[in-house]
Amino acid sequence: MFDDTALNISATADKVWMRSCGRRRNNGLKIWPDEFTVFVVLAAAFVFLAGHFDGQISLHMRHTNSDFFAFLRGVTDAVKAHYYLIPAALIMIVISSCDWRCRNLQRQKLLVRSYERAAFIFVAILGPGIIVNIIKQCVGRGRPRTFDEFGPYVFSSFEFSHVFQSFPSGHSATAGSIGMIIALYMPAIRWPALIAFSFLAFARVAANAHYLSDVIAGYLIGAMMTLLFARWLASRSAMFRLMPNALFPVLKC
Repeated sequence: MFDDTALNISATADKVWMRSCGRRRNNGLKIWPDEFTVFVVLAAAFVFLAGHFDGQISLHMRHTNSDFFAFLRGVTDAVKAHYYLIPAALIMIVISSCDWRCRNLQRQKLLVRSYERAAFIFVAILGPGIIVNIIKQCVGRGRPRTFDEFGPYVFSSFEFSHVFQSFPSGHSATAGSIGMIIALYMPAIRWPALIAFSFLAFARVAANAHYLSDVIAGYLIGAMMTLLFARWLASRSAMFRLMPNALFPVLKC
């Protein structure tokens, strides 16, 4: 039985890999359009500008008792990565364990599509999370809890301590990834989703866990990497389609 399950998992992975990672189609559309370069430059400038106000904003958050900020503090853990990675992984395992020989072609397509979408969620959250954690170690910025002793601009690279892993925010990267995933999967609520999850990212500031520039950087990394991943898949006609003059690829039905 174990051998059959292993074979099923291997067959599913091979099937999805062939669909998702084939050679790039020559459709003349760029994975990295010129707008991305402009956006990255503007985003870097925005993060730098926000950094000038980190200290003042952090102090304000520590001394405010408004209901709105109290609400944000209460929901700050809603964007912990494992809340989304574990269900996505379980869906992939369950589908992979199915006996594909007992399924007709239509059901096989449905299973592959479901597997693809769960795998996209998994990779789109895990990938930015890994990148953000590598950057955290290299930058080594102190969290707001070190503000009273060192101020908002203390850095200790490769400290490997939670206290010096403020920039960028991992929770915010997850929020950016999830917001972009919803934007891609459900275009009708694209902008409300991106805005809603930006507030969940900002909750890290309200919780005194990160500075504003940490949150902005993390959110943009998560959203940007997820969008690039979707465009890369679309360039291979997997899951998405690239449309002329459109930033967001279209999800295949």
